[in-house]
Amino acid sequence: MSRLWIIVVFLAAPAYAADPASQPASIPAVEKLSLADVLRLTGERFALVTDAEWQVRVQQAQKDQAFWAFWTPIEVIGMIGGPTPEARGNGTYLRTEASLQGDLNFGKPGFFAGYRAQGAIPVMTFGKLHSLRALGKIGVTIAEANKERVKNEAKANAARAYFGHIAAQGFLDLVGESEKTLQDALKNAERMVQANSDQVSDNDIFMLRTLLSQLVARRAEAQAGAASAKEAIRFLTRGDEDAPLELEAVNLRLPDAPPVAVDVLQSAAHEHRAELSMADKAVSARKEALWIKKASLFPDFFLFGYYTQNYTSNQDYQRNPFLNNVANEWSGGIAIGARLTLDIPMKVAQIKEAEAELHKAENQLSAADGYISLQVKKAYADLQSARAQALELQRAERSAKSWVISSVLNFNSGLSPAGDLFQAIRAYAESSAMRRKAELDYHTAVTAVAEAVGVDYLGAFELVHASRGR
Repeated sequence: MSRLWIIVVFLAAPAYAADPASQPASIPAVEKLSLADVLRLTGERFALVTDAEWQVRVQQAQKDQAFWAFWTPIEVIGMIGGPTPEARGNGTYLRTEASLQGDLNFGKPGFFAGYRAQGAIPVMTFGKLHSLRALGKIGVTIAEANKERVKNEAKANAARAYFGHIAAQGFLDLVGESEKTLQDALKNAERMVQANSDQVSDNDIFMLRTLLSQLVARRAEAQAGAASAKEAIRFLTRGDEDAPLELEAVNLRLPDAPPVAVDVLQSAAHEHRAELSMADKAVSARKEALWIKKASLFPDFFLFGYYTQNYTSNQDYQRNPFLNNVANEWSGGIAIGARLTLDIPMKVAQIKEAEAELHKAENQLSAADGYISLQVKKAYADLQSARAQALELQRAERSAKSWVISSVLNFNSGLSPAGDLFQAIRAYAESSAMRRKAELDYHTAVTAVAEAVGVDYLGAFELVHASRGR
């Protein structure tokens, strides 16, 4: 029976290779956040997303300003004051001595009250007003696309932090389980050496001590990684620093279905990638700006109107058409006007500048399309590579497990020393760890695909593993 302890003890060492979701669940002290919860909260609460939302509000306000840009404000000026000199007469005779000349003789004092209102509305601007309003709408569209870009980037970082925490927590579970396992194995191996067993040597003792020291030394690194990932999630979701944060474990096993063709991802990127929408709208904005510059060579026609009404209590209204008393006046009118500045050389130079900006925006759109296509291809290649490595390491893990079973049988039969069994179990543990890391790399590659396509991790995972028949 002394031989059986090492079999049971070391077969428990790679327990961390099992999926966290398959482990017995303990009663949570606090509500755990799933990956979907983390992505949703990041999209709603992250500071840069909020900043992008306010930028949308800014652009909406500027769009409203652009709608009224060519409208001259209706100006109303009102006044009241006194005393005013007495002036009585209808233009033919004077009835008061105070009306004879300008002096300090005001006669019967009075007061003045009046107002003037004037304004203009555009009639024809040769497209300038339409283009300016279009620029306002484009600005809102670009701001909304930028908000989606910021949101997707934040969600990608949240997914990386989430999987980083899961990986670090899995290694901490390994350390907690394997440390006790190795300590027990070391004690039993030392007893077998003292009993002069020919199946355990001093070299086996040294190997166990080395493995134990290496395992313990990695604990601090794993703890720091788990804490850092959790704080990153807390920062992205703007969670309460004093509140506990627990994350649900996820199954990192690879789906059976292979990834879809890269053409599917390319089409999805053209549909969802915010940068393409922003670059396309930037071209439209430059076209509208160019037309505004060209239209500046033509005049703006507008309809102008005004109305004046003044009243003075101690002055008569002048009925003589050749006399004008602004203190007692009722007048108004409308007119068609035109406005044009003659700085033609400056306008021509501005048109050339606007044309250059348009070509620059078109070049940026083409470059953005090519870069995004390249980014999708690279993410897809990394995804394929990560999947191939994970599948190969799964086969390696199965082979290592068969090696362990064979070594156990040989050890029980007395045909091989403990060192051979140690070597087989160590290879199995390493294969399990590498397999788990490869599966984590695969999900990290899915996150890169999400960034390249312009969706979050969950959307990318569904897209990547969608049925090819769809």
